[in-house]
Amino acid sequence: MSLLTSLRKLLRQIALGAIGPFVWGGIILYFTYYAIYGDRGLMAMRQLQVEKEQAQARLDEVRNERVRLENRTALLRSDHLDPDLLDEQVRKMLNYSNPDDIVIMLPKHEEAPSPAPTPQTR
Repeated sequence: MSLLTSLRKLLRQIALGAIGPFVWGGIILYFTYYAIYGDRGLMAMRQLQVEKEQAQARLDEVRNERVRLENRTALLRSDHLDPDLLDEQVRKMLNYSNPDDIVIMLPKHEEAPSPAPTPQTR
């Protein structure tokens, strides 16, 4: 029993003595650091919020594109066929044109003209 009692006294002196505050301070610093910079800390939460905002913006873009495409396909339905849109699609898909149309052919990969060299002064 005396060994157990002396061990308890030694641990109590360590906990309340000079080493105890350093140990407790280290524990507090450890948990504070991981509360801010850990995997689920404040900085990770901020990064997740930024990613969420980016994903929401992308979702809005996709939704707008879907609405645009749904409106365009609604114009091509057989019950309500838009003649202008049908004509545009036929010309694009079959490469047709009217005899009265003026067609301007452009090369596929035309580079922009380079600017004229400027005179250098010495």
